Amino acid sequence: ACGGQLVGVAMAVDRSNGPRAGWVYVLASVQTADDPLDVKFIRSTDGGQTWSTPVRVNDDPAGNGAYQWFGTMSVSPEGRIDAVWNDTRGSADNTISALHYSFSTDGGTTWSPNEQASPTWSSTVGWPNQNKIGDYYHMVSDAGGADLAWAATFSGGEDVYYVRIQDQTAAVAVDPGGRYRLHPNLP
Repeated sequence: ACGGQLVGVAMAVDRSNGPRAGWVYVLASVQTADDPLDVKFIRSTDGGQTWSTPVRVNDDPAGNGAYQWFGTMSVSPEGRIDAVWNDTRGSADNTISALHYSFSTDGGTTWSPNEQASPTWSSTVGWPNQNKIGDYYHMVSDAGGADLAWAATFSGGEDVYYVRIQDQTAAVAVDPGGRYRLHPNLP
């Protein structure tokens, strides 16, 4: 349904009491004719019988050769869709990624401008003993934002980190420097 080869598929359901209650959402990294992997989003408003046309969530220039990979999403109780993924748009050799974030308040029709939500890190740390980074990302959205557990290599090894992403759809002003807080892994 997304077109191209799918990598890292995430699925969520809008469980709000709003106008999109019951809609089914799918987010995936998809190989396209323009890029090795883009984050694409589709939705079903009828329980999976039909699907929307894919929407590209990452907003870097098409055809720049960047990889957007290991995307995941969650839906807040109010219906806001939060999406994150690893993104190599800032790396010439595509081994340096940063976590990127975007949200939608209209069921995935449009998405907020992408924001870098972490420092950069190398996806090759641990090679050749471990030729992949842990891909067990988990995100839970609430009215105030989203909580994410994810893998990165900030400390020189493959570790799990936690980041709190603050909701920017609220009418109150938020310090832009405090939107993301990276917490190290602790026992």
